Amino acid sequence: MGGQLRERKDQMPVRLSLAYFLVSALWILGSDELVKLLRLDPVGSHLAQTVKGWFFVTITALLLYRILKWWQQEGLRAECALAESESRLRQMADTIREVFWLTDPDKQEVLFVSSAYERLWGRPCQQLYERPQGWLEAIVEEDRDRVRAALPSQIDGSYDLTYRIRTPEGLERWIHDRAFPVVDATGKVVRVAGLACDISRERMAGQALRESEERYRCLVDLSPEGVAIQAKGC
Repeated sequence: MGGQLRERKDQMPVRLSLAYFLVSALWILGSDELVKLLRLDPVGSHLAQTVKGWFFVTITALLLYRILKWWQQEGLRAECALAESESRLRQMADTIREVFWLTDPDKQEVLFVSSAYERLWGRPCQQLYERPQGWLEAIVEEDRDRVRAALPSQIDGSYDLTYRIRTPEGLERWIHDRAFPVVDATGKVVRVAGLACDISRERMAGQALRESEERYRCLVDLSPEGVAIQAKGC
């Protein structure tokens, strides 16, 4: 459905230009022939040309007004549909544990951030609305440049990063952050949406497992005797 709508809008300028050309040509040829058939004197012929010219300008101006009015209404309907969609997203976003966020494509404005941001980042949502780049300041310095360099990839949906943040209390958290573009009916990117979640427990569990395996290998290497592992039941 969206593809058909985009195709119709893409073809609209061509169709309007063609229709205007055909109507203009028919009007000029038809009105000129009508003036000739009337066999008017020079004064009458000049008056007839003036009248048909003004008539043509009036008709085309009215048609142009109707076309622009329709185009404006289509745009308003698209904006309302987008606003309704965003409203549903916001309602759902506040019911999940992950941070759901929505920005403009240029990353100059935070349009929405769910309440989970305050829990994970330890900073108020209002502060992020006022300073859209504020979330970057919480990223630990070693990861910050990598995240900044990856921001343009949010437009094409390839943004998928893991980084560390530090809360105002000094607590460090691992964050998995993903983003994807939101397009309108014409395919233009109008929003960037994302989901960030706390994976600190998974990271710590993985680190603990790796440390345990490392200690076990060290014990095996230091053991003066061979160590054999026998599966249960063998």
